Amino acid sequence: MNNKNKKKLIFFFSTALFLFGVGVLKIKAAAPLVYTPMENIPGFEKTSDFFTYVSNIYKFGIWTIGIAAMLMIMIGGYVYLTSAGNTAQTGKAKSIITDAIVGIILALVSYLLLYTINPDLVKLNSAALNSTTTTSTNP
Repeated sequence: MNNKNKKKLIFFFSTALFLFGVGVLKIKAAAPLVYTPMENIPGFEKTSDFFTYVSNIYKFGIWTIGIAAMLMIMIGGYVYLTSAGNTAQTGKAKSIITDAIVGIILALVSYLLLYTINPDLVKLNSAALNSTTTTSTNP
């Protein structure tokens, strides 16, 4: 996979994650949604609240991005150290490290953008969605 395809793939997944987060927030529930997960999310306790479950998935995704980026930076550093002056290998190592840092920046910018627009976008809870009321005035 060349560098151009990697950047397209990263852009696609970050856009999909952003749109999924915005789409979930548009759900208006009249009654609390009860969801019984078949499997637990690693590192989180079992919950039957749908909004807590989606929030835990989001947190797990951010955690996974951080771990994967740290691993890729370590692999890039190892490749750079073992390149022994080979310019092709050092270029490959620099590309790996740069891609990992760009991934971290994309994750942080997406969180910052959502938080800047509205801090409630990064805090999923059913109370905020249930409290929205629409009022109409008839002339």
